[in-house]
Amino acid sequence: MVFDDFQLRFNIDENLENYMVIQNWMRGLGYPESIYEYSEWKESDPNNPGQDPNVSDGTLIVYNSNFQPSSLVKFQGMFPVSLSEIEFDATAVDVQYATASVTFKYVLYKISNYES
Repeated sequence: MVFDDFQLRFNIDENLENYMVIQNWMRGLGYPESIYEYSEWKESDPNNPGQDPNVSDGTLIVYNSNFQPSSLVKFQGMFPVSLSEIEFDATAVDVQYATASVTFKYVLYKISNYES
């Protein structure tokens, strides 16, 4: 069996914080400038000492048409493999929020009903 990668499109916050978290995760996995990027990134999360920083678990909450949670998708062993560019457009007349896409590999996922 082969399951496709998990792809997520998200709004980028005004300080680029959520974008930078994923970018730094990917840079830590691949250390494009130096091997020291990995050790710096590994030590950057004081909330998870001793945890493998290469992978993470994640939960996606699916909402129904009434904007009520209906299902949970729980991923195990996720890590990012692709992050899109940020498109900057100074010619837009209306407010357009910056978005990006990220692609994750994962080990396993489980879908269940949402229970509050």
